[in-house]
Amino acid sequence: MEGHTSKYDLSNSKRLLEEAMERINMVREEFSKLEDADIDDLEEDKEEEEEYKNKIKIPPISPKGNGDIPYDDILKDLNDKTGKHYRATNTNKVLIKARWKEGFDLISFQTVHTKMAAKWLKDEKMNQYLRPSTLYQAAKFEGYLNQIEVQLKPWEID
Repeated sequence: MEGHTSKYDLSNSKRLLEEAMERINMVREEFSKLEDADIDDLEEDKEEEEEYKNKIKIPPISPKGNGDIPYDDILKDLNDKTGKHYRATNTNKVLIKARWKEGFDLISFQTVHTKMAAKWLKDEKMNQYLRPSTLYQAAKFEGYLNQIEVQLKPWEID
């Protein structure tokens, strides 16, 4: 049957297989070169990271609420940024501890304070909500943390 090609026609298959194998070998060679370079780079990066860690002493962030919870530092930061006077009462500690156990740290609280103070401090209606019972709510805290920071105009800054 001349001119008729069957779906089982394999006349070009050997050539196609050879081309594919050639491409695979080329990729393997390139990958091998990259792999060797990446391993060297990773080793250098690890050494630099260790040197950096040894130069500065950064206190470890408590994962999932392990360690002492800095209630006073958290509330001092809130008070400094809002001009208010919240204390480490049992009610406030319960809210802070709950967020801490969820894995949030001091920096998370400070970030929420900064963002929400920038947004609400000069707003007469919203200023009242710059308080632990609002800011540290389970349903709201992460949303506040991930809000885009408000850029104040120069004339809005005291």
